[in-house]
Amino acid sequence: MFKLRQLINTDRSRCSHRRGAVAVEFAVISPLVFLLIFGSIEFGRGMMVVHTMEEAVRTGCRMAIVDGATTSEVETAVQTLLHSNGVTAYTLTISPALASVCQWDPVTVSVAVNYGNVSWLPSLMYLGGKTFTAACTLPMEGDPCNET
Repeated sequence: MFKLRQLINTDRSRCSHRRGAVAVEFAVISPLVFLLIFGSIEFGRGMMVVHTMEEAVRTGCRMAIVDGATTSEVETAVQTLLHSNGVTAYTLTISPALASVCQWDPVTVSVAVNYGNVSWLPSLMYLGGKTFTAACTLPMEGDPCNET
C-alpha cells in the first residue's frame, strides 16, 4: 500500500514540473496551425472561383456559337453562373462581336476576376492581388453571313 502511495505522489510531482509546458507548446505551434487553416480556406476559395469561371465561360461560349445568339444572352448566362457562387465583380469579354462572325470563325468568351473581390478572408495572405482568368474558344456554328 505504501509503494502505491509513493508512486502516486511521484506522478503528481512530475506533473507539477510541466505545468506551463502545454501553454508554451500551444504558443509555438498555433501560428503554424492557423496559417495552414487560413491558407487552406484561401486556396480552396481560389479553386472554387476558377472552377466557376471556367464553367461560366464554357456555357457562355456554347451559347455564343449558336446562330442567332445575342451578346446580352451570353452575358446573362455568364452572369447567372458567376453570381450563383458569389462572384459579382468581373470583366467579361466576347470577341469578336457576334454580329460579325461567319461559320467556322472562332468565338472567344473570357472572364477575369481579381481575387481580392471574392475572398472569404478579411486579410489576403497568399493570393492577394492575383487575377484569375478563364477563356473558351469555339468555332461558330451555322453560317449567318450567307443567310438570305
